[in-house]
Amino acid sequence: MVKINFDANLQINRAWGLGGIIRDSEGLVMAVGTWLVHGNDHALEAIAFVMLAAMKFTAECGFQSVMFEGDNERLIRMVKEGLIQDRSYLGLMVQEILKTKLAFDKCLFSFIPRTGNKVAHHLAQLAHSDPNMIWMEEVPLAITSMYLHDILN
Repeated sequence: MVKINFDANLQINRAWGLGGIIRDSEGLVMAVGTWLVHGNDHALEAIAFVMLAAMKFTAECGFQSVMFEGDNERLIRMVKEGLIQDRSYLGLMVQEILKTKLAFDKCLFSFIPRTGNKVAHHLAQLAHSDPNMIWMEEVPLAITSMYLHDILN
């Protein structure tokens, strides 16, 4: 099973910096991605969007047994419980997340406190300066020390 951490950054008006990291059971990096997309000021929508992007990225990498970890407890609960509240943008993204889940043999969702999601948080920040990048079996130089600190602790 691989674990995917994801996060969004809304520091720049109308731009979502998105980041995700896929690690194996030993914590070693398998793939990393940053994305920059036009967005609004709704953090929950940005987090749902990056979860969906991370799911599609993970599927494209060919992983089938996955756990997605994020630091937004509300979104994790919505996805785990299959809560599609309405036909809003957020509701449609949650619906798409639930459909995309079916592409995996095993797909779990887990809440992790922000302190355990630092690498993904920094990737989301990095997306504003290094957008739409993919790294396979390595991390961007800008977050190497953060990744190493995370893997050692």
